[in-house]
Amino acid sequence: MRGAAREQLECVAAAGNGRYYDAPDADSPTGQLRRASQLSADGYRFRGERVTGTATGAGAPVLVPGQCLDIIGPGEKRYYAVDPDDVSTADFSGTAVPQAGAAVDTFDAMRTGIAYGTDRSCGSEAARFLQEEGATSTSR
Repeated sequence: MRGAAREQLECVAAAGNGRYYDAPDADSPTGQLRRASQLSADGYRFRGERVTGTATGAGAPVLVPGQCLDIIGPGEKRYYAVDPDDVSTADFSGTAVPQAGAAVDTFDAMRTGIAYGTDRSCGSEAARFLQEEGATSTSR
């Protein structure tokens, strides 16, 4: 696309904090979407307090309300603790963002759960990547 029509589409994309991508032929949209999703993941900004979860529940860091950051590798588990008062509830949400160039399969998943005591649990969730991108999971 050229000229005024392209300028209008670029303007619409910019107004929506997006980007305009040309698709010169019928095969191009798939490649352009893949490129756009990679650029989106590459620009993901991490915010929050750096914490290091433990491999077991013993000695898990106590989290306070807000956002926290940790790094976890394939097959690893991380434990964190909360210490709510008698009227509070705890919600946990996790987001996995693979490193650039990491091999991610549609069957890869992130699992979250809430445990209490030494052998009790309530609520668990698994989110599969389903594509070559990040996944989110929430346990309540």
